[in-house]
Amino acid sequence: MVLKGLSLKIQEKEFYALMGPNGAGKTTLVAIIASVILPTEGKVEIYGKEPQFIRKFIGYVPQENFSSPTLSGRENLMYFARLVGIQRIRLRNL
Repeated sequence: MVLKGLSLKIQEKEFYALMGPNGAGKTTLVAIIASVILPTEGKVEIYGKEPQFIRKFIGYVPQENFSSPTLSGRENLMYFARLVGIQRIRLRNL
C-alpha cells in the first residue's frame, strides 16, 4: 500500500478526483473511507465521525467483477459481506 503520510481534508460541497498509477492506493483509500477496509494506522472522519458509523450515507461500488487473487476465498467473502453490512463476528464460523 502506498498510503503512507496521506493527509486529505475535503470541505463540504468540494469535489475531488483520485488519480494515479496502478498500485498507488486509490482503491485502498476509497475502501478505507467506505469502511470496507480498516486502516492499519491513522484515522478517517466524515463529519466528525468514523466511517462505519455513517456507512448508510456512503456509496461504494468496487471494480467490476472484483475479487482479489491475493486474498483467500474466505477473505474475499468477508470483504463482500462487509460491503452489505454483515459484521465480521457473524462470519467467524465460516
